[in-house]
Amino acid sequence: MKRLVALLCAMLMLTSAIACGKAEPADTTVATTTAAPDATTAATEATTPAETEPPKAFDTVPAQNLGGDFHILYSTTDQSLADFEAETQNGDIKNDLIFARNTMVEEKLGIDVKLSPMGYTDLNAECQRQVQAGGDDYDMFGGHRNSLVLSYQGFHYNLLDIDTLNLDQEWWDQNYVDAITINDALYTVIGDIGVSTLLFVSSLTFNKKLMDEQNMAYPYDLVREGKWTMDALLTMTADYGTDLNGDGILTRDNDRLAMVGWSTESGYSLFYGSGFAFINRDAMGDPVLEYDSDKLVNVLEKTLEIWLRDNVFIFTDATSGTEHQKTYGVFGEGRALFSDIVLSKIGTFYTSMEDDYGILPCPKYSEDQTNYSAYLGYTIPILFLPSNVPDPERNGTIMEALCTASYDNVTPQMYEIVTKLKNVRDEDSSEMIEIIIRNKVIDTAHFYNVQGYGTIPRDVIVNKTGNIASTLKSYERVAVKQWEKILDNFDKLG
Repeated sequence: MKRLVALLCAMLMLTSAIACGKAEPADTTVATTTAAPDATTAATEATTPAETEPPKAFDTVPAQNLGGDFHILYSTTDQSLADFEAETQNGDIKNDLIFARNTMVEEKLGIDVKLSPMGYTDLNAECQRQVQAGGDDYDMFGGHRNSLVLSYQGFHYNLLDIDTLNLDQEWWDQNYVDAITINDALYTVIGDIGVSTLLFVSSLTFNKKLMDEQNMAYPYDLVREGKWTMDALLTMTADYGTDLNGDGILTRDNDRLAMVGWSTESGYSLFYGSGFAFINRDAMGDPVLEYDSDKLVNVLEKTLEIWLRDNVFIFTDATSGTEHQKTYGVFGEGRALFSDIVLSKIGTFYTSMEDDYGILPCPKYSEDQTNYSAYLGYTIPILFLPSNVPDPERNGTIMEALCTASYDNVTPQMYEIVTKLKNVRDEDSSEMIEIIIRNKVIDTAHFYNVQGYGTIPRDVIVNKTGNIASTLKSYERVAVKQWEKILDNFDKLG
């Protein structure tokens, strides 16, 4: 991750002048006597190799002829197939980068990468069928948060048992590894192997023109000073909104609003922007369901206060995928001061937007919070191997090759393409994106979908819950029971 951020920082400076220090001038003084060179020194100088660049991540994977196909069954959610789907070069930069990455791996390992698409529900069922039938149709699966239930049911292979996977390296997402590992077992993973896992991260956008009209200062300095909080967002949006059609109410389709969002993402973004996690590590490093109850209530109440106002709109019907354009169109048409949106979708919905906009991290809960936190969306493709994989080391080698090749050649370019050229209209936003990427947060309860706690931030928004404390109490008993069951299942797997 450190290299990722360093690469991003470097790219964010591309439009700035690069000042190069001049070398010290050579000493032209002529000595009156010159000693003969020491023989040992001369020999050493002759055999010392010139300085070279450090080896690339891809170089850590030995070239070999593994032979055969490497068949991937991958989720179709949110255009994730673009992580691997590239049949040929076609001039699209993202496609061509993935094509080149796949080709590099195929040539180095003597394999053919094959991709099949499938919805994540059917994909999970296919993994179960393959294991139960003893089949080997697919070598790797790219599922979904709901795939993690298969981990403690015995359908996934423990990736920590594969020597050819270097899961402590930064091309694998270390936040995810830390959050998802239980009992020294890790059955799923994410990393640079999938571009969608790098960009499906929550952010806020704001309309500069509308702020200028209200004589508002852009919030960039608030972010830098650690003062960009939920209260600051509330202050900026509290009285904002215009009834453009004069019908006495503010609506998505006709009026100017303070903020818009999409609940399957925005239902979590502000909540996890607080840095809250239901499951944390104890002194022994074990995951425990332990948290600050008072803070949980306060964060949920503040999240509700932001979203359940007449001058904001959050689309809450998760079954409808046809409303994206209408919801984000409010901001794209210049009719919303803010939008809550993941980075990857900014390019989808706002590329042709006429008004200038800026990008911000989601606000902190309070100034006491150390870092900004960015919610990583649960529809990202999560990688796993079937528990009956015939040759785990072979599969590990190929996964490692795909991930290291992406780390070297795809990730740096994708950050430039997606977060610089398409989406970012000022250097301040580039700086903000660096903060967002650096501070991704992964809550174990959310990704293991612990009943109640896995979805509560979105639930209280969708249901417009009034009494937070009573709602939490009703969720707590079920959540504790399920988490204990999950841990028991991991114990049984040994």
